[in-house]
Amino acid sequence: MRACQYSRTGDSTVLNVVEVAAPLRAKGEVIVEIVAAGVNPLDVKVRKGEFFPIAQRLPKIPGCDIAGYVQEAAPGSQFKKGDRVWGMLETGFCWVKTGTHAEMIAAPEKALALIPKEVSFEEAAATASVAITAWQALDVDRLRAGQRVLIHAGSGGIGHIAIQLAKNAGTHVITTASTGNTRFVQEVGADEVIDYTCADFVKELKNRPVDVVVDSLGGDYTARSRAVLKKSGRYAHIMANGWSRLGYGILMSFLLEVWQILQGLIVGLLGMGPKHQPVGASPNPQQLNRIGALMASGKVKVHIDKTFPLEQARAAHEYQEKGRPRGKILITMK
Repeated sequence: MRACQYSRTGDSTVLNVVEVAAPLRAKGEVIVEIVAAGVNPLDVKVRKGEFFPIAQRLPKIPGCDIAGYVQEAAPGSQFKKGDRVWGMLETGFCWVKTGTHAEMIAAPEKALALIPKEVSFEEAAATASVAITAWQALDVDRLRAGQRVLIHAGSGGIGHIAIQLAKNAGTHVITTASTGNTRFVQEVGADEVIDYTCADFVKELKNRPVDVVVDSLGGDYTARSRAVLKKSGRYAHIMANGWSRLGYGILMSFLLEVWQILQGLIVGLLGMGPKHQPVGASPNPQQLNRIGALMASGKVKVHIDKTFPLEQARAAHEYQEKGRPRGKILITMK
């Protein structure tokens, strides 16, 4: 099969589309013929060696979003050949070698769900990981109508889905975005937009604190975000995205991020301030089913910024890294 692969960490030039052996199914797995796969900031950071300051298992195929057809399943599996499935795989971790930027994958059944008939492969692939991350960061079942939620980077993949999930829960949604993305985040449901190019969200919100902050940026945003939370509030800290933002190199930035998390957890546990919730999204087919139902009913819509064929996977990574995409970027296999 064809796959996008890299044998050393680095910039986008390390990526090559090559012929590799087709996957073999292990216990608890199904073989999926991939139709489309998402490209995420995490894919770029792992490829560059920024996700964890440890060595990766190489060569590696990037990608964690999956949408495609089941080609092979074990007798008694919940899936059968021909089923349309989607999911988020734990392939962002450094020790996992096989990702979704390929024509086929052996995927754990426990990470997959059926795609609703109203949802296309492209929509499913673009939504899976960002929606699961947003769902777990918001802790949707704990949201209450009338609560105030601040979502950073509202025009991004996680952000624009989080806005819609929070609005469906009846909350008042505030988001940060650039001038050019103000209208977009309003269209997906934001009640208030703070233009970070000309306004400081801390100054804007210090006298009207929020109940929840969803932060996919990290770094210097961590302390500033906690400053606008109610004492009873919750800071959902999506992991890994901010390590290179701190400006001290990968290892030191990682250690500082860990210190921020520990400090936040201690303050929250002692009741001295808002709760700190580190979010490392994990596959969850039950949540996928609920997200899929929202998509099927039109209550959640993913925005696909740009689509690339597999042969242009390098260009897709470059666009993710430099282009500040609105919504998601896709790689299609045909």
